This record gives sequence, C-alpha cells and structure tokens, in this order.
Amino acid sequence: MWKLTGLFKFLLLFVAVSLGAGLSERISLKVKVVGRIVEEKPRLMPPDRVSIKREVSPLDLSYELLEPPKTVEEPEIEIPKNGGACGSPKDKAYYIAGLRYYKEGKLKRAESRFLDVLSLQSSAFVPQSEYMLGLIYAKTNREEALKFLESSCSAQHPFKQAACETFYALEFRIMGEPVQTDAPELWKVVYEIKSGGNITPPECKNVVFKRYCGYVEDFAEGRVNEDYLESTELRKAIVLLSRGDRVNARLIFEKYNRPLSRYREVALYYLGVIALKEGNKKKAYRLASLLEISNREYAEHLYLMLSGEDVLLSKIAYEVTGSKEVLRSAGVHSYNRGDYRIAYAEFTKSGEYLLAAYSAIKEGDYQRAYESIRQVKDRNKEFYLWLLEVLYWLGRDEEMEKTLSEIKDKYPELYKEYKGWLAFRKEKWLEAYRLFDDPYHKALALFNAGRYSEVIKVLKGKEDLKSRLLKAKSAISIGNGALARKFLTEESGEEIYLMGMSFFIEGKYREAIAYFKRLLDRGEFKSKALLRIADSYYNLGNYERAKELYKEILTFYPDSTEAFDATLALAQIELQKPTKDLEKLVRDFERKFPGSPMITDLKYQLANLYIKEGRRSEARRILEELLTKETYRAKALIKLAEIEEDPRRKEELLKEALMKGSGEDKERATALLMNLYLEKKEFEKLADFLRKGDFDDRKRALSIYISENIEKAIELFEELYRENPQDEELKAKALELYDRTKGKKYLKIAKESQNPKVRARALYLLGIIEKKRDRNKALEHFIEVVLSSEGVQPYYNRSILEAVDILVSLKARKDASCLLAKLDPRYLTKRDIKKVKILKKKLPKCEVKK
Repeated sequence: MWKLTGLFKFLLLFVAVSLGAGLSERISLKVKVVGRIVEEKPRLMPPDRVSIKREVSPLDLSYELLEPPKTVEEPEIEIPKNGGACGSPKDKAYYIAGLRYYKEGKLKRAESRFLDVLSLQSSAFVPQSEYMLGLIYAKTNREEALKFLESSCSAQHPFKQAACETFYALEFRIMGEPVQTDAPELWKVVYEIKSGGNITPPECKNVVFKRYCGYVEDFAEGRVNEDYLESTELRKAIVLLSRGDRVNARLIFEKYNRPLSRYREVALYYLGVIALKEGNKKKAYRLASLLEISNREYAEHLYLMLSGEDVLLSKIAYEVTGSKEVLRSAGVHSYNRGDYRIAYAEFTKSGEYLLAAYSAIKEGDYQRAYESIRQVKDRNKEFYLWLLEVLYWLGRDEEMEKTLSEIKDKYPELYKEYKGWLAFRKEKWLEAYRLFDDPYHKALALFNAGRYSEVIKVLKGKEDLKSRLLKAKSAISIGNGALARKFLTEESGEEIYLMGMSFFIEGKYREAIAYFKRLLDRGEFKSKALLRIADSYYNLGNYERAKELYKEILTFYPDSTEAFDATLALAQIELQKPTKDLEKLVRDFERKFPGSPMITDLKYQLANLYIKEGRRSEARRILEELLTKETYRAKALIKLAEIEEDPRRKEELLKEALMKGSGEDKERATALLMNLYLEKKEFEKLADFLRKGDFDDRKRALSIYISENIEKAIELFEELYRENPQDEELKAKALELYDRTKGKKYLKIAKESQNPKVRARALYLLGIIEKKRDRNKALEHFIEVVLSSEGVQPYYNRSILEAVDILVSLKARKDASCLLAKLDPRYLTKRDIKKVKILKKKLPKCEVKK
C-alpha cells in the first residue's frame, strides 16, 4: 500500500498550489451587448492615519528619589527585673549585663556580654542578643550587622519587629535596594515605591522606624520633610507637575539643576518634560542632549516624546539614540502624510511589521505586505485579520485554509467571515451567504448567485452608498430599471453610470446615452461609458456609429476589459447577423482586422471552447497553429498536453512548455508534469529534469533528491551553494542535509541564515556536538542562540539550559543564575521545570550592578 511520505506531501502541495492558480482566460465568448455586472469582495483598507503610539507619558522618577533611613531607630529597651541576682541562669545574666552596658554607651562591653550569650547556643536569649549585636555593629559600620539582624528577624522574641525593620533599613542603605516584604506595611510601601510601583502613604502606628515612616508618608503625599529635604522637595515637584502646576514645579527643578546636585539628572529630565508640554521643542531637545552624557535612559525617553512632534525630530532622535520607538514615530509621520514607501522602510527597520504591512497595502503591494505580516510576533486577532486579507488578494487559498483552521475556535467570527470569502472566491455563493454575518457581504454572495430579489430584501432599510448601489445593480439585473432608480441619486460617477444602465435595460437607449455622456470627462468611468454608448447605438441599429466608438475603445483603452467586449462587438457588427459558428466568426474577424492582437486571443479561446465540447481534433488544429506564435507557444503546448492521451508524448509537450514558458505558464506546466510523475511515482526522474532548469528549478530538484537520492542531493547542494552562498533556502536545506548525513559543515552553513529558526537550530546542534570535546566552544554557540534568537523555541530555552550546565561545571555560578532567569517558562517541559527548580535552589541569586 502506498504511504503518504513527507516527499509525497510536498509534491501534492506544489501541485495543488500550481493547479489552483490556473490560467486567466481573458475573453468571455458569451458576451452580449446588454452590459454585465460583476461584484468582488470589498477590499479591507488600513486606516488613513495611525497614532504615534500608546501615548508616551512622562516617566515617574519618584522611585529614584526615595532614600533609605539616615539613622537606625530603636524601640524603648527595658532591663528585665531581678536581673543579675545570685543564682540567676548564666545566659540571662549575660544578656541583662549586656543591656546595661548598651544603655550606658559601653558598646565594647555590651558586645562581649551578648557574644557570651551566643556562645550558649541553647539559650532563649540568643535572638534578642543577635538584635542587640546588630544595633552595635550598625553603629560601628561593621558588615556583621546584617547577618545578626537577619538571623534575629527569623525568630520569635520581644524585639522581632525591631530586628526585622532594622535589617530592612540597613539592607536598603547598604545594598541600595529594599527587601521585598508585606509587613510591616511601611516596608511594603518602601519596596513598592522603589520598584516603580504604586505610591501610597504607609500606616505608621505600630512601626519602630517612626521618623522614617513619617518621611515616607510625606514623600507619598508630596510634602516637604526637613530631614530629607532634597528627596521630598523633588517629589513635591513631581506631584505638582502631575497636577498641571508647571510654574511651581519648574521652580523646584531649576533649584536642583546644578552641576554638583546629586539629583541633577532628574531635574534636567523634568525640565525637558515641562518645556515639551509648553511647546518649547528647541529647549526640550537641548535638555535631552545634555542628558545623553549622564543618563541615556532619561535622554532617550525625552527623545521619544520629542519624536511624536514631527518627522524631522523623529529622524534626528533616531540618529542620536538608534531607538526603534523613535524610528517608529518617524514611520508614523511618513505614513500619515501619505509617504507609504518611506513609511514601509522605517516601520520595517523598527520592527513594526504590521504597520509596514499597512504601508504596503496602501501602495497595493500585497506581496510585500505578506512578507511583513509574517514577521509579526503578536499573533492576535488583528494579525490574523490582515494575514487573511492579504492571503485572499494574493490568491493563496491553501495557506488561507491552514490559517483558518488555526483560528476556528479562538476567533470564530473572523473564521466565519474569511471562510465565507474563500467560498466566495471559489464561486460557492450560497455557502458564502450562510457563513457571512454582515448583511452587505451576505447580499454580495446572493448577488453573484443570481438571487437578485433576495439581495434587495437583505439590504432593506440600508441607505449607505454601497448598499444602495448593490440594490440598484440587483434591480437592473432583474430588468427593473424603475426600481433601480429609486435607490440612486446622481451625485457619484457610479450612480450616474447605473442610472444610464437602468434606462439601457428598458430599451430607452437615448435616455441611457444622455447619462453615459455625462461620464466622458471622468477618467475612471470613461471606458465603461464609451462601451455602453456604443452598445446603445448598436441596439438602436446605428452600426456605423457603434463601430466608430468600439474602435475608439480599442485605440485608447487596448488593455481594458471593455476592449475585449468591444472586440467581440466589432466581430458581431462585421458579421451583420449573429451566428453560433464561432469558428466562422473568428475567421471573418481575422480577415477584417489583420494584425490585431485580439486575433490570437480569440483563437486560443476558440480552442478552449472546442476542448470543452469534446471536439479535440479541431482544438488540436488551432493549437498547433498557435505554436508559431512565440507568446502563445507555452500555452498551446500545455493545452495540447491536456488533450494528449499518450503519456510519453504528454511528457515531451510539458517539458517543452516548462522550458519555453514563464510565470503562470511555467508553474502550470510544472504542476502538470509533477502530476504525471506522481501518477507513475517517478520522483527522481522529475528531479533529474528539474536539475536542467534555472536556479529555482534546481532547488526544487534538491528538495526531491534529499528524500530520494542523498548522493545526488549532496552533489547538487555543493553546486548551488557555490553559485549563491547567500541563498536563504539553501541554508535551510543545509539543515535537512545535516539530518540525513550528520555532516557538521552543513550546520556551519545553516548558522549563517537570516531565518531565526534555522540559525537557532544550527547553533544549538553545533553546541551539542562541541559539548563533549570543547565546553567553551559549545558555550559560545549556546550563548549566541540566547543573544540572537529570543523567542525562537524550543532552541532558545534548550540553549539556556545547556549553557547553564556548562557554566555550573566551570564554577561560574552567578552567571549561570542570571542566564537561568532568561528562560521563557511558557515553553518548559515538566522535566525542564523540575531541573530549573533544583538549579535555583543550588545557585546564588542573580545580582546585576547598575
């Protein structure tokens, strides 16, 4: 039994895509001189303007201003009664003696007594003694203070809260960052403020550090505290600015805008914000420039705010900072003024791929839009909407089907809409009607299904322009011109055209001509109007006037759809009488209009008609004649192959068509030839043939060889890679060759790929290979994945775990801990999660110095 191998799937996919595209048959042989209306899916267009972004608000730098306690605050220390009496336990005696010495200011003696308590490890007074030692060492600036306070904080005793608060205070003062804790509330608030979180006043009732708590309360409320003057004055200025009081805020910030002020960078930043709010862009720009040297983060944020003002500032800011956010602003300015090509380049560089797709769609370039939108990382509803829209207009039905299957449950409304449009494209009108929810879209499907009366019912009460136009077209299609005119005004060109059509279908050709003539000075409708005027004269029996107008269409609009209708109408006129003998019609037209480019088209269409009617010998005669026409040779060869019964002869015809054709003809010939080889299961033969073609054909051959003949695959890959070592497809194929051969050289090629997935996998595999022989080299490969392929799973997480193992083995434990923090937990396996937990317990906390 034949199995559906990976290769077979690939070939089927290629055939399906190629055959699905088909050839555009450019002439309809059933055109009547009455006017046919065709409706297409309305194009979804991006907005005419996009916003600079989620509005850029000033930074709240309050967290930079909050200071640690300047002094250690202590609770009231009472000496227990009955202390030191004869017969008291030794540890209690030591402890009470230590307290007395401490209160007398004899810190050395106090230290000695408390250490005596600690030497008695089972003593109940150890936690209290540790707290007292922490206080003593804090006063003498000894590092042991933190150790004793942390230990004391972890035990239950009368001074537990005091020990904890003192530990939090010293940790903040020494380390520069507060400890995360929920109690007492003071220290929870301190942590939240310093972490850039909410700023709320703390509860100070039951805290030991009451003076400090008062400061934090003043800080939160924006009040000045004399003990922490600079900190609270600047915080007050920030609060004033947030309330819109720029005048008083500026006075405070200018006070601290001195070269030696420790908060000068904060003051400079906010002075820049105030200048920007007051419209002084020049001053804001100057202040941002000053900040560049001392605080790039503040400078870049000011530049980002400036970039929202105009395109020139955006470009200057980008040159200075290289910030993608700033470049995005430049793209927005370009987009909003209609410079879509420039906007596309700026959005692409800044990584705003969805906006880049918008720009490409605005230019009508759906292929570039597709290339951009595929790079969007946030695959939300908006991403899928535009991906499906672009796929629709590119005609990539198979990829649309695959995308729709991804979103069926996640976005059911979007699924139904574009499933409907897919049915619409395939002319499954009633299926599209059932899938659509939007009344206008439902009406479109009914219109194309010929259910014109139902269109009018579905759109009953809809008075927007597009609904009125569709109702008018439906009325025209059922021959009710009077009804059509009820839906129309005479304001737009299309409405005037349809008014003319409403009289045309009633046989009122002179009234119709009057409306069509009003459109002759409107470029968008002139060719249509000319055709309908000519049709009207034809139906009035004025063939000479009609003939003149048809020739005018052929002269001035030779490539329009109206030109094809005019061509056939001219043929009908020259014949004088209608006839079903199309061959006679074509022959007579050829005699009357020698050299017309339409003759070859007509003959080709006649051959198609014969094929459909089963008149193969007559079709073959015309197609063999068309073999002499260079532009139609490939088309004729393909048609001959379709009606050829001898497989060998069919193969020869398709091979010639493949070599002679281009574009759609080449794709169709390739697909049919593939289909022929698929039927006979001659895959390698197909590859051998493709190997004689151009570079792209040879890459297709390589894909087949990889599955069918690895020796030929290796040989062909070497040839192609020598010709174009930059080709991205070849770098991806190098990974496939590695899978088959385990040749390390293919991984070295693949790691140069611009495709993050290919590059990440190649680097990861190189790391695995090197791990046994050269750990440092392996580490380089894994780290390169981490630095260049964030989000490319599973190789990103795997590389981190491998690198951590190596770092641990090299005793670089802090580096290992920091690298471990970069893991994306969403893509960890159960086994990985278990391993990470073990590592986190063993490794020290990652600490990055600012």
